[in-house]
Amino acid sequence: MTETIIGLGATKRYNGLEHPNCCICGSTNYTSLFIAPVQEHQKGVFDLDSFPIVKCNQCDLIFVNPRISAEANNKYYEFSLPHDREFLDKHFFETYPIHKNRLNRYIKLINKYKKTGRLLDVGCGNGYFLTRASASGFQVEGQEISPLFINYCRNELGLIVHSEELVANNLETGSYDVITLFDVIEHVYQPDELLMECNRLLKSDGILVVTTHDAGNFLAKLYRDNWHMIYPIGHVYYFSQKTLRSLLHKAGFQEKYHGLAYIADETWYKTLFNYLVSIMKSIILRSMIIYIYKPQTKIFPFLTRWRIEIGGLSMDHQKLLFLAGTQVNLNDEILSISKQS
Repeated sequence: MTETIIGLGATKRYNGLEHPNCCICGSTNYTSLFIAPVQEHQKGVFDLDSFPIVKCNQCDLIFVNPRISAEANNKYYEFSLPHDREFLDKHFFETYPIHKNRLNRYIKLINKYKKTGRLLDVGCGNGYFLTRASASGFQVEGQEISPLFINYCRNELGLIVHSEELVANNLETGSYDVITLFDVIEHVYQPDELLMECNRLLKSDGILVVTTHDAGNFLAKLYRDNWHMIYPIGHVYYFSQKTLRSLLHKAGFQEKYHGLAYIADETWYKTLFNYLVSIMKSIILRSMIIYIYKPQTKIFPFLTRWRIEIGGLSMDHQKLLFLAGTQVNLNDEILSISKQS
């Protein structure tokens, strides 16, 4: 990989493409679904500004092909491009209070299988799940490749975080009771190898918890290249319930629980309640914001000049539009809990 400077903006360019086989069945027989553009601030940075999204003709896995090289991908996770920090602040730091309840629900689900023990969060990001798990009684560790997140977790949160890829750390076999991968598997270049490593690291009665975006969701199929989870730099795989289950089986896991991450809860009636709330928030409220409120603010700019704080959560016009997004979506996140086969 080479790095060159382009124009007066001193934009970095990371070169290199690779053509992967399907990570589930190994097939090279696939059909192109559509072309997906990179984010605006990533244009001119990599070899392509738009990447083909393909579907394996043998097992139906959807993935980016070709994709940026592994070396260029590792460089991307240094988050050194202009506007990268702005992206991270919006997605990972500023919205933490919004996601706190969901993290607590994950812990309740984990507690149905494990109350305490050693927990490893792979791709731990900003470390907020680890802080919640630690507070609930787990002995926690994280793994992360981004120097920015590693430094934040270690220096600001005081967490134990292993750097580099998980397999490179050579951790002790059978040493963890719980391993979690929250919105990670879609980023990993060899997800089958990662899951096999997780299998090795888990105790015989340990559990693996995985969440990822559901490409089989009916709205994902409707929006296609406009689906809000299509990021060809970063999200290199797009799993459905079927293909995630196939990948877990290949890595030696048997699924024990399968649900939707945004509504899954410790009991069926709480899950049902969350589902009804999600309809209100994800369809009705989001539609009002996107199709009524947002157009009105362009006509009446004074409507944007507000800010409220409720229970320590601050909200303003820009944050509201960011959280609402540009499209209606409903429960397009898979949650899977597995044990060794």
